[in-house]
Amino acid sequence: MKTTVASVRSPCMPSRLIYVGMTSALSFVHLTSTPTMTPTTQYMTLSHRWGFSTFLRLLESNIESMMTGIQWSELPLVFQEAITITRSLGIRYIWVDSLCIVQDSIKDWTREAGNMTNVYRNSFCNIAATSSEGDDRCCFWERDLSIFKDIQHICCTLRLLLGGQSRAS
Repeated sequence: MKTTVASVRSPCMPSRLIYVGMTSALSFVHLTSTPTMTPTTQYMTLSHRWGFSTFLRLLESNIESMMTGIQWSELPLVFQEAITITRSLGIRYIWVDSLCIVQDSIKDWTREAGNMTNVYRNSFCNIAATSSEGDDRCCFWERDLSIFKDIQHICCTLRLLLGGQSRAS
């Protein structure tokens, strides 16, 4: 039998995931409960900086409405980009701590936080949006690529100084 990522996954699933679908045509996503899912359901995770802005979070008061649907426009930019990445990899679910753990329930937060190691370990892939300054910022931005040419020049110079051969001219 061929071993795949799905066949070696632990049965430890998070209690909730965000269903993102497979197409960008969906203008909403929704929270879903995982107990009825198979333990091999693939999902992504997002590591992000919360920042200082107020953004959508799962609360006891909005859990039912989030299960019905979350409008795309309600999601911070970093969440939108993570969902786009998830869809582009053909994965239908993503776990985001602020959207999948009830933030104003000590009981839920304690249970879910205790399982975070498994949540990240068993995810298909983790999106680390750690350079974003907050959820209202994007995961990606244009960078000055000329710095890489400078780094290459420094490395070649160091090789020459240390007696090695330079590969760049």
